[in-house]
Amino acid sequence: MSKNEEFGALAAAPRRAVRLALSALLLSAATAAAAASPITLELVDAPADEVLSALAAVLDAELEMPPHGDRDVTVTLHGVQATTALQVVCESIGCDWTLGGGRLSIAWQERGGSAPSVQSAETGAAALQDEPRFGEELDLSLRDARLGEVLAGFAKVTGVPVDVAAELENATVTVELRQVPAWKALEQICRVNGCRLELLDAAKRLRVSPR
Repeated sequence: MSKNEEFGALAAAPRRAVRLALSALLLSAATAAAAASPITLELVDAPADEVLSALAAVLDAELEMPPHGDRDVTVTLHGVQATTALQVVCESIGCDWTLGGGRLSIAWQERGGSAPSVQSAETGAAALQDEPRFGEELDLSLRDARLGEVLAGFAKVTGVPVDVAAELENATVTVELRQVPAWKALEQICRVNGCRLELLDAAKRLRVSPR
């Protein structure tokens, strides 16, 4: 089993297993060009400081992080770049990050403060959350699926036509989700692929464009 696979086998794992998996990710950081290699995360209630420390090591950066109290990470990502994983992790636990000069700096958002931009925009995932047709729970298990085809599947499930920007059609989606509402699945997919969701014409059409 590769280090990446060890890190991926974590659904509902106890914290000791999470720590072992994070150690495996740290070991993989020692390989050449680790920061540019896709990584896999499957974490349930993993300590935020350990997850961010492991990602900093993959990025070959020194971590600067103020105290944060108890924040845990629950996320599933497959075959993404370390910076993409870092963005998704920070969006899920409420932090901002900057990377440069060999340092990864973390700034914590106040609890109950501003939400990630993909959710805070009126035309983003929050708007979909209020639309009943995007409330159906789905199971998704995708690996390197074309984004255009995935979104066409959402159109069939929700009954809402989807317009996809041409530059996103051939982007790939790798995700593992269980019993999540359609709007949440779309939010996760767009986090990883850098896209923006807009409901148009009184929720009669969904547009997906680059963020």
